[in-house]
Amino acid sequence: MNTAPILTTPDAIDAWCRERRDGQKIVFTNGCFDLLHAGHVGLLNSAKMLGDFLIVGMNSDKSVKALKGDDRPIICQEQRAFLLASLRAIDLVTIFDDLTPQSLIETIVPDILIKGWDWAGKKVAGSGICRTAVIYKGTIDQSTTKIIDKIAGQAAKPIDSNVRIVGNLDAL
Repeated sequence: MNTAPILTTPDAIDAWCRERRDGQKIVFTNGCFDLLHAGHVGLLNSAKMLGDFLIVGMNSDKSVKALKGDDRPIICQEQRAFLLASLRAIDLVTIFDDLTPQSLIETIVPDILIKGWDWAGKKVAGSGICRTAVIYKGTIDQSTTKIIDKIAGQAAKPIDSNVRIVGNLDAL
C-alpha cells in the first residue's frame, strides 16, 4: 500500500516543499484527527481538489492533551498519522507540538489554507501567510467530541432487566 510520507522536523518539511513545489499549488490543513470520521475525510478530499499537493499538519499527543484535556487523544499520534497517510487525498503528513500550526505554516507557505466549518468566525492561525484561506462547510455534521459523547452515553445506559450476561450459551 502506498502511503504519504510522515515528516516531523522543520528541515525535512522545508526540503520536501522545496523539492516538490516547482510550480505546484500547495494546500494545507491541520487538526487533531483523534477519531478519523466522515467529516474529516470530506474536508480532506475537498482540500485535495483545491491544489496539487495536500499537506496535513497533525497535532502531536502533547498538543492534543493541552488543547482537549487529559483524556485525549484517544488514538496515539503514530497511529493517527498512519491513518491519515493512508488516505489517497493526502500527499504529506507532519506532526507538530505547538498549540497552533503558525510556525509550520510559516515553513510551508502554502497557497491555500483550509479549515473546517467549526472555525467560521474564529481567528485561523496562518491565514495571513497563504494566498487564500478557506472555511469548508461540508455536508457531514460530525465531530470527534460528538462521537465520544455518544459512546459515553451508550456505555452509561443500564442493561435491560430481562438481559442476562452469560459466558456459555448452553446455560440458556
